[in-house]
Amino acid sequence: EEYLIGAAQAIAKLNSQNITPETVRFLEKYTYHAYEYAFVRWHYRLLYACWHLKQWDMAKWAVKIMPLLWYASALLLYSKAAFRSSFRNFSFHFDGAHCGNVCWSEGRVLFLDWEKVSYRDDYTFTLVRFATSIDEEKGEISELMMDSLIDYYLSVCPDTLPHFRELAWARLLERQFSDLVLFSYIYAKKIKDARKRGLTAKVLPVSAVANIATRYRHLKSLLHLVCGRLFA
Repeated sequence: EEYLIGAAQAIAKLNSQNITPETVRFLEKYTYHAYEYAFVRWHYRLLYACWHLKQWDMAKWAVKIMPLLWYASALLLYSKAAFRSSFRNFSFHFDGAHCGNVCWSEGRVLFLDWEKVSYRDDYTFTLVRFATSIDEEKGEISELMMDSLIDYYLSVCPDTLPHFRELAWARLLERQFSDLVLFSYIYAKKIKDARKRGLTAKVLPVSAVANIATRYRHLKSLLHLVCGRLFA
């Protein structure tokens, strides 16, 4: 718990630094606007996986996931519209902020491996990226854990921009959905690359490789939870 508190508070301190494309020039290449095109990327990755795996089990999962995809996209677009003023505020983000890149030493939190950073109009990104890495294999995070991380963050930045909690939950939905689809996409890409090199790649059931069933069940419950919070 002490480590998680330290990481959440360190992320809050990081977000409060005045790091912009004007002060750090290369950030201009890594400036992103949140949410709008996420569902297009998800859709493409599912179709890619189905085509290159040529497996019925992948096609069945794609059919199951697709209704959730559109439901999640609608919620994300709603959050963008409902909290429009918040999205006008950009901040620097450490995209590699997962547990494997955090070192706790003598009461200090150190972030390692800064090869991926960005500048986004969603100041919740780094905290949520860290949250999703706590149980990365299954991709699960409890409501209590998420709310606690947000509370620790806000204890450092109590005057943060409005709607931080709601936006963090919406961003969590986007990250979890992206990871669900991404695992099957990466697996399909590995199979395709192996075949191109003339290797005989044994195609395991995608559910065995991507832990897709567990992630799917968690995402269904998360959709209902986020929907209740956004429309509360």
